[in-house]
Amino acid sequence: MKNATLLERAAARVHLRAADALGQDARTQGKPFVQNRGELAIGDHFRIASRPVQSHLVVARGARLVIGRDVAIGSAAAISCSSEITIGDGVRIGRGVVIMDSDFHDTESMGSPGASAAIVIGAGACIGDEVVILKGARIGDGARIAAASVVSGIVPAGALASGVPARVRRDATAPSGDVETRVVAIVAATFDVDHVDPADGPATLAHWDSLGALRLLVALEEDLGVRLAEDALSGVADVASLVRVVESARA
Repeated sequence: MKNATLLERAAARVHLRAADALGQDARTQGKPFVQNRGELAIGDHFRIASRPVQSHLVVARGARLVIGRDVAIGSAAAISCSSEITIGDGVRIGRGVVIMDSDFHDTESMGSPGASAAIVIGAGACIGDEVVILKGARIGDGARIAAASVVSGIVPAGALASGVPARVRRDATAPSGDVETRVVAIVAATFDVDHVDPADGPATLAHWDSLGALRLLVALEEDLGVRLAEDALSGVADVASLVRVVESARA
């Protein structure tokens, strides 16, 4: 085992030599494909597996990929950075995960580069196997993404998200009885915002229209296990009144 560890450390210095900065005690299992035409910075205690399927780290010209300390990446993962991707300390990335901050090509012209938007994965987040993380995604500290989910928006810190597209299932940091905190997290995830006040509502949150209200109702029922009437949100003016609706349904 000790010899295997020494070999993995030695191999990492070779396989990750394209990085602009590489911390101490990096290890590779198998040979990852690494192409760096921009900036690639990797923190201490980095782990990346490329067996039985090779993993890829690709940084385009002018782009920046920053990987924090104590990050582990499973085999068959692919990270493609066209603008900026930041992965926080202690993040765990499962097998077959795809992270890409661009569309690769324009939707109207295959010969033109696609739009890109930075991705941030917060410290301590755990990304399940075969998750796809798309441009503009922001995953909060300590959040968990269930296997085979697709993340394209904001997942609050400490939340559990799953599905296609990924939606918050519950706030893992909140006590089970803290309805307000859980409702706020569901509203934030449904409308792709990172901050929600009790006074926010259809007048202040984009996409909280009739269709958005239906999406919100379904999310509340699934995530909180409540049963709401189809018109339960019709008179809701803000998050505070939404919390009262949910508490009444739970009573």
